[in-house]
Amino acid sequence: MSGNTVKPWTQIVRVRDDVRTGQLSLQEFAADLFDVVNKTGKRPIYEDPAKFFSLSYATSSQRDIAAATAERLRGKSDKAIRQLELTYGGGKTHTLVTLTHLFRDPASLPDLPAVKEFESAMGGKGPKARIAAVCFDKLDPELGMPVVSPSGEERMLKHPRSVIAFQLAGVDGLQAGTWDADVVAELGCGPQDLTVDKVRFDAFQWTSLEPLLRGLGVDDLVVCGVVTNLCVETTIRSAFMRDFPVRMLADCCAAQTRRLHELSLEALSSYRLARIESVTAGFDLAEARPEARPEARPQAPAVPVTA
Repeated sequence: MSGNTVKPWTQIVRVRDDVRTGQLSLQEFAADLFDVVNKTGKRPIYEDPAKFFSLSYATSSQRDIAAATAERLRGKSDKAIRQLELTYGGGKTHTLVTLTHLFRDPASLPDLPAVKEFESAMGGKGPKARIAAVCFDKLDPELGMPVVSPSGEERMLKHPRSVIAFQLAGVDGLQAGTWDADVVAELGCGPQDLTVDKVRFDAFQWTSLEPLLRGLGVDDLVVCGVVTNLCVETTIRSAFMRDFPVRMLADCCAAQTRRLHELSLEALSSYRLARIESVTAGFDLAEARPEARPEARPQAPAVPVTA
């Protein structure tokens, strides 16, 4: 045998005192995006950019998603949605915490190797952005969740859309007539179109939608929008309970995942809550007519409802 032997790692690596003595709490390394975004003080290692990046390794995948996010914020990319998929725990949250620090206050980031690697991948410091997170494990169905506005005001809110709007724009994000409450321009909504302000997933709840439809003599609805398994499905179920025949435009709806979208379509079609249609398959709103109604009832056109 050779006289050369490999030294044990304990003679090569200096172990931190808290690890050696058993005083290190693994709880310190439990990432929580809610605490980081809201700066609760419960996760100092993750909330403090200096501590976080001093203990973080900038992986190639994290550098790629940071660069892609920076491109989007600079207006150089049309891809606005990213879906993170990992087969182990912790990586997704760690990545979201990384993005929070990189873009919340890029000018104040510490001068650390990990930060320089990210900035190199992004082509410089990232654009400053307002951060919003909906952490559903903190969302109580009755009480809601604490949400902090850009000015530091805190409120308890229940609706995910309100949670996002308040984090981005404070009280202004919750008010009718603001950008966040406007109908998107791509729908081409004109002065002749009727709009109803929706305040819950269900477009009928606490709105004037039903009396408006009844007053117009409408008895057929065409429903589309986002999210398929939330606003769209809830509105369709509510319409069904009010005896409105419903057609759902499947290719004009979307959900967080294709599986959630398809499960919603299956539930609605299996129980005949709605007839599933598709614009790409030839559905024409102008030609839509009710399938069955009393003969004495005058025919009325189908009316689109965007959930």
